[in-house]
Amino acid sequence: MLDPSWPAKCAHISSVGGSHGHELAPDTVRTGSLFVEWPGAAASAPPAGTHEMQGIPPHRITLLGSVLDGSHPGRRGPTELTVFK
Repeated sequence: MLDPSWPAKCAHISSVGGSHGHELAPDTVRTGSLFVEWPGAAASAPPAGTHEMQGIPPHRITLLGSVLDGSHPGRRGPTELTVFK
């Protein structure tokens, strides 16, 4: 599991594995801006969904496609921790 003290506040974390358990600490998920490829990453139980996103309110999660099509700005500041799962 990635220790939440390791990444700098301005880091971006891409975590795409973890089908057998958490890769990210709860503090990382709680404090980071969260991005996913599809809504099921948070809405579906593992292994289809991610362990870390279970129970996260939908308004906290941004679809990566929203950043790519310009409807969401992505990183909003130089010290923002962003997490892609």
